[in-house]
Amino acid sequence: MNKRIIVLFWLNTILLVCFLTLPRLIRHGCFMDGELYASIANNLANGIGSFWYPSFNQYVHPFFDQQPPLTFFIQSLFFKTLGSSMYVERLYDFIFCLLHVWLIHLIWREVFRNSEVQKISWLPVVLWITIPVCSWDFVNNMEEITMGVFVQLAILFGVKIVFNEKVKFYHPLLMGASLMAAWMCKGFPGLFPLTLLFWALLFIKSFKMQKAVLQYIMLALPIFLFIAVLYFNKESHDSISQYLNNRVLNSIKNVVETENRFYIVGRLISELLIGIAICTILLLIAKAKKIHNPVNYKLSLLFIVVGLCGVLPIMITLEQRGFYMTTAFPSFAIGLSILIANPVLNWIRMAEEKTLTLMKGVVVIGFIALSATIFFSYNKFVRDEPSLSDIYKIGKIVPAKSSLGASSDLFRDWATGCYLQRFYFIQIDACTADWNHHPFVLLNKTTANQYLPSLNEYTKVELNTTEFDLYRHK
Repeated sequence: MNKRIIVLFWLNTILLVCFLTLPRLIRHGCFMDGELYASIANNLANGIGSFWYPSFNQYVHPFFDQQPPLTFFIQSLFFKTLGSSMYVERLYDFIFCLLHVWLIHLIWREVFRNSEVQKISWLPVVLWITIPVCSWDFVNNMEEITMGVFVQLAILFGVKIVFNEKVKFYHPLLMGASLMAAWMCKGFPGLFPLTLLFWALLFIKSFKMQKAVLQYIMLALPIFLFIAVLYFNKESHDSISQYLNNRVLNSIKNVVETENRFYIVGRLISELLIGIAICTILLLIAKAKKIHNPVNYKLSLLFIVVGLCGVLPIMITLEQRGFYMTTAFPSFAIGLSILIANPVLNWIRMAEEKTLTLMKGVVVIGFIALSATIFFSYNKFVRDEPSLSDIYKIGKIVPAKSSLGASSDLFRDWATGCYLQRFYFIQIDACTADWNHHPFVLLNKTTANQYLPSLNEYTKVELNTTEFDLYRHK
């Protein structure tokens, strides 16, 4: 295959990845969870909280025990180096997006290291990024994007173990270390690559039981060492114990996001519809044109089953959201791509010159379209425009690193609290009896009248706001 075609396909793939992420990354606004995580990481970079005891603010989650701390620590290094601009976490998100692309490419090349199919490693990347929730994750700073890098690293080392006759001794050690890093980002959902070697026994004829047992023993060494360190270190033991009790067990027992445990299965199917449709159409065309398509169904099934191991355990709890699955989607993308790899490769070979000309045109048009979209997206809002515009005005009046009183209804408005903490280190106090004793108090315009009797010693600050009213102590 002409090397220029490989380069052009990759250029178009990267353009697609950029088109689905960059225009939204440069806009103002973020999903609440992502803004919360950025706030905690920015706090850590500025000396608020510590590695084992990350902090949101002194009123809510002075110790944020809802997730393990590694994601916050890694992102805090970006803030410590580059400052507290909104674009710091956006740069972080985009870099981790590209890391996912690179790791999918490496996994594909490792699986097909002795086949020309390795040259179309862009194919699983295309099927992956067109899964709607994947690009959504990267533009909303979700923890899955950090955990996902370690998950894909674990799968990469697992694939090296399965498909290499001579396994390097450090491959299982690095797989175990990657799994523990994934766990330290967001807990148990990051451990599903552990099943890879088991499923390989069923689907890959050359992978034998003796080899699997030996590799499992070796990858268990860094895992047991890691657990021992966590257990015997006082800070880590206390931090992780609180996470397990207050987050994991509480989530299983008490948190309800959906009434149906099978919600996540339906959501999985809906997210994969684009990829399934692409594969179905290409397979039907290949069959109609009688193109030889020797598919390794067992290899495809291996990755799909590993992906299912990253999704189905979510059914244990009723706290189910689409983005919880995103670390499993690269496996699904690889599994689906295996089904259509040979027809795609054959079509490229049969029409190399036409393909070359077409891809050049697509690159030029794609670059122009991406540049125009980024230009018109700059300084726009992707969400929360009214409230975030108010917060930018309020942040110029209320001193940084101060406490801001707020009515009790704003206690449930996490987005507002996260934005104020993230950009100005302003802590909202909407949950103590002294909420109306701070130098400034924030009220929601729609509910302000019921709280005004408590603010006799305050006067309204005229800011021409849309959602909120700010009051200053006389």
